Amino acid sequence: MPQHFFRFAFFALAFCSLSLPARAELIEYIVALVDDSVILSSEFEQFKRIQRFEEQHQERSDDELLDSMILRRIQLNRAERYGIRISDDQFNRRLGELAQQNSQTTSEFLTRLADFPGGVRGWRDFMYNNMLLEQFQRRELQNQINVSEEDARNFLLTETGQGLSNLLYQVAFISLPVSSITGETTSLEKDSQAEEELERMALFLEGEGDFATLAREITSEHPEAQIRHLEPSRLSRLPSVFSNRIPLMRTGNVVALKREHTIYLVKLLGVTSEQPVLREEVRARHILLQPSILRSREQTMIELASLRERILAGERFGSLARVFSEDPGSAKAGGTLGWMPYDQLDPAFAGAAKKLPLNTLSELVESSFGFHLIEVMERAKRDISETNELHRIRQYIFQQKLADELPRLLASLRQSAFIEIRHASPPKEKL
Repeated sequence: MPQHFFRFAFFALAFCSLSLPARAELIEYIVALVDDSVILSSEFEQFKRIQRFEEQHQERSDDELLDSMILRRIQLNRAERYGIRISDDQFNRRLGELAQQNSQTTSEFLTRLADFPGGVRGWRDFMYNNMLLEQFQRRELQNQINVSEEDARNFLLTETGQGLSNLLYQVAFISLPVSSITGETTSLEKDSQAEEELERMALFLEGEGDFATLAREITSEHPEAQIRHLEPSRLSRLPSVFSNRIPLMRTGNVVALKREHTIYLVKLLGVTSEQPVLREEVRARHILLQPSILRSREQTMIELASLRERILAGERFGSLARVFSEDPGSAKAGGTLGWMPYDQLDPAFAGAAKKLPLNTLSELVESSFGFHLIEVMERAKRDISETNELHRIRQYIFQQKLADELPRLLASLRQSAFIEIRHASPPKEKL
């Protein structure tokens, strides 16, 4: 049979099949255009499933959900334009935090996500985008929102702050009647004498004065004085006469108070938490010299080696640091850096500081900043519970302020974006 017959039969069959009335199945369509991106129906359906899974007790219409997705897409587009990314480490830290909040291991937490729309993969994509939104919103609003450490300390005085905080304060205080200091003098003289005595005792304790030494001195002169060392306690369990001052104090600070007929001298001995967070830190000092256009690398090393010989010969480290060190942050303090965690130091500096015996002058150490002479004065595992808690409280306050500012930002973004809604629901078929 000729081949052209088969070709004719094939085209005839194709023509007949095309001319038959049939219902085409609509697979995908464009829901909306947002700037230079599109929201497809499959994306919108997944977004609706996730929102209804997350908001089981809140029913929102398709129009409301589409509006939310459009605002979300505007922000994600901007985040991409700005090059905002979430690293694997950032994502895994957030995953670990969420698991910990639910008192679960990471594996247990992920197992619970089987019912999430799209399973674990769907949750990961959704959470990644949520983190992008957070970064974008912070970027847009961070210059308008400022939360200081003092803001966090004052927040701890509120009922909400005390409910959120796990801090425990260790306090010692001395109380004695004003009359034990002033005797039978007039009221004006009493106030003056009491204030002078308070100032003397406070200055003694603010320095290197030992609380126990002052307590013995006071009780020998004033048997009616009371001295108490309190166990680490939550703020709400401390005496109300001075509890409102404690979060505003730093460890070692002293506050002197006169309440009616009683003097109180209060010292904050330390701050911890129910689960203390310890971090290995070092207290060191250094002299830094930096190579420059005017001084070669070799000449810098020669000059620093000369300073090392002078220190070994008996000259004071601090005096030479004040004159020669090129670290403006520490030179005025004789090269002292204060307490620092190793991970916040240059890796080469940290490596040398870890190996160096206490109160021993190092050889020349090269870091990314230049060349150093280092002396390690102390090492300790320090309780950073308060530092961590204040950081957490600052983030909480920032989020509260961000929530107040966010509607204004979203309204502005929506107004400046190109938005065209094509089909909020499946388009009708045309026969």
